[in-house]
Amino acid sequence: MILKLDDVRQMNSVRELFAVLGLDGQGLIVCPEERAPIVFDYKISPYLLLSQAASDLHSGGGSALLNSITNSWRAILCQTDRVLGALGLSNHAKSTKTKAELLAFLGLPAPNILRKIGDCRNDLEHRHIPPPLDKVEDAHDIAMLFINAVDRHLDAFLDTFSLGREDEQLGRCFRRELQFRYDHDSHTFEIFAARHSKDECYIGEVLGGIALTNESPIYKHCARLAFIEVSSVPSDQAIDDFFAAVCSAQPAVAGAKNRP
Repeated sequence: MILKLDDVRQMNSVRELFAVLGLDGQGLIVCPEERAPIVFDYKISPYLLLSQAASDLHSGGGSALLNSITNSWRAILCQTDRVLGALGLSNHAKSTKTKAELLAFLGLPAPNILRKIGDCRNDLEHRHIPPPLDKVEDAHDIAMLFINAVDRHLDAFLDTFSLGREDEQLGRCFRRELQFRYDHDSHTFEIFAARHSKDECYIGEVLGGIALTNESPIYKHCARLAFIEVSSVPSDQAIDDFFAAVCSAQPAVAGAKNRP
């Protein structure tokens, strides 16, 4: 049976979910349940831009090389925006720097790749220095590696997972746990507090729940947990940061849509 928030006690904060379970931040691990690739498509895909960059590169000539490195850069930016759009995080990062920082926070490949091509592009646009052929080739290869690597991460996104103590694990669940479920359409994490018997994951008591939209300061931490199997961020750090964000979040205002 699929849990619905309307059918359980509505909590005012994630802290309340921890409190009602009697859990703290000690010994927590993530238990994966279901994976569902996240998708966000533009009319112009990063693959189309990458293909154009390859075509320009093979055409040769100064003008084609300039177009190639520009299209490689645009392909990377398109893929970056595609990821953040799929997660509902587009409004959290406006500049290329903040986008790269957000990808790095999530544990996705980003900063060094963006910097390498960005430096070459800056030479072209601001110092008017044409890129040498080997730099243009590197830019295309880096863009291709980045796009493919990010897609692999998107395929491993956990849209359902649980968080509980390692010493209370019961197969695919925990005796006391937070259950996370991601709604791809509304960009919302639904989180439930649940208790289970010692022998059965699917017969338990749901003590309450809450919905976190992408405006919540905890939302991005939930997204990072959903990438925990492939993230470059150590799982212990991601979990500790999540719990710290829960503890530091401001108390919810009565009736507010977003609750920490």
